[in-house]
Amino acid sequence: MKLKEIRKAHPKAEGVELWAEDEALGPHAGEIRRVWAPVGKRPVARFKRGFEWTCLYDFVRPESGQMYWLILPTVNTELFSMALREFAREVGAGEERRVLLVVDKAGWHTGGEVEVPEGIHLEYLPSGSPELRPSERLWPLTNEAVAN
Repeated sequence: MKLKEIRKAHPKAEGVELWAEDEALGPHAGEIRRVWAPVGKRPVARFKRGFEWTCLYDFVRPESGQMYWLILPTVNTELFSMALREFAREVGAGEERRVLLVVDKAGWHTGGEVEVPEGIHLEYLPSGSPELRPSERLWPLTNEAVAN
């Protein structure tokens, strides 16, 4: 329905693509590593306890499986706006190419400060519907790569 509305509103556009976006924010603990020490001496290994936070922004096109990823330090309206700009530039969204981007209703998606670039149209999912987000199935595959 929404795709038809966009096609009708922008007849000069070559086409309208459907994409979905999601973020995964999580702590990544450091790994225990071996340290060198002379034979017979107990090694001293200094370390800092804690976690490093990383946010993975994922854009996926369910029709083709095409993906675009961004690794950023956190989530907020400013970084979401930046992620949208980078995504629009990467896929060529603009006057000739339109993208309907499905997102959840997170506060940084719905805030009035979000800057949506030309060619991107946001569609919000109903609250509490993770099964409708294609990215949810991909997060287990990224955990090891992001942690390392």
